[in-house]
Amino acid sequence: MFKLNQNICTILGTALVSCILPLTFNAKPAAAVNLVTNGSFEEPNIPTGTFELFSSIPGWSVEFSSTSGG
Repeated sequence: MFKLNQNICTILGTALVSCILPLTFNAKPAAAVNLVTNGSFEEPNIPTGTFELFSSIPGWSVEFSSTSGG
């Protein structure tokens, strides 16, 4: 009886792999999406060796939240 169950499991496992494995080859990778705008701070252009203070940076937003320690 154990041999019969083992054979059934082998057959079912092989059938399952035979059905699912080809689907993985047909799957297309997701398109790359840039999740961060201006992530390298290209804008605004600031000359090397200088600095500037800004109220905003293109592509970025400021959010304030209060956190309680403890």
